[in-house]
Amino acid sequence: LADKGILFLDEIQDLPQPVQRQLLRALQEKKVRRIGSNDKEIKSDFRLVCASNKSLAELQTKLDPDFFDRIATFKSYIKPLREQSEIKLKELWENRWKNSIYNGFMLPEQPDNFNFVKDTLIKSKMQGNIRDIEQLIAYIARDVYQGTTIITDNVKTQRYKEVLKEWIKDYNDRYFS
Repeated sequence: LADKGILFLDEIQDLPQPVQRQLLRALQEKKVRRIGSNDKEIKSDFRLVCASNKSLAELQTKLDPDFFDRIATFKSYIKPLREQSEIKLKELWENRWKNSIYNGFMLPEQPDNFNFVKDTLIKSKMQGNIRDIEQLIAYIARDVYQGTTIITDNVKTQRYKEVLKEWIKDYNDRYFS
């Protein structure tokens, strides 16, 4: 299906070694055989883009050496959320908030003030990724707005305090317990 396109593989370190060898062969020969098919091989020319939360040194120990050499041609490093600037976190917050509107969440159209969550996001170790921000927005939709986008500022502030406390506890339990 990726012929003439891009095949994106996330968490490449979890790819079993036999599959790495098959993928290496497909990259070198530009041919594949459909899974479960006894048919002949078909041509497939694609670019492979891989992602991992591991360092290159860690990847090198986890992946087949030939496969690693093949995929490590062009490397790009994207800072984890915990290393992003406050401005970038705010931008991500606003973007994910706006996109969450379309996921059935009951949220105001305009993102809440980033100052409500800034300290919590910055102080958390941000072991995860954008899904952490999305999860926090889900907590807010559920516990701050509780099915309505109209609440008073005093109630909103109090609910935010409670939600942030719960989210950080759940967050720490998930990553550090």
